[in-house]
Amino acid sequence: MIRKYIPQAMDPIIFAWILGVSAAVLVAGSMILIPVWLRSARGQDTEHATLKTAIAKVVAVTYQAVRKADPNPAPYVTLQIDGHVVTAPRYEPVVVGQMVRVRYYVGKSGKVYVEKILSDSDP
Repeated sequence: MIRKYIPQAMDPIIFAWILGVSAAVLVAGSMILIPVWLRSARGQDTEHATLKTAIAKVVAVTYQAVRKADPNPAPYVTLQIDGHVVTAPRYEPVVVGQMVRVRYYVGKSGKVYVEKILSDSDP
């Protein structure tokens, strides 16, 4: 219906413009909404969960690639806490097989969220 009001030569230009604007809105919207949804999902999962402290075993240490933006990235430590295997960033060196103290939540879904890997000087 609108097509009869648009000159034939303008058709591809308008289509390309509409397609480009739609794609930009979709990408920008998803970049904003997806992190918000993820934070909200974690917040709902851990809403009434109590903070726990436990001893966890270091199962693996994964080092990230060094980049100009982050010349000293924190390695990710894979831990085994009460039968659950989770991953968390660690800023102090650890060794596979080492036992560390961990603060964590267990959500309603049963997923374990590590808040912090404690050092020896932390209470």
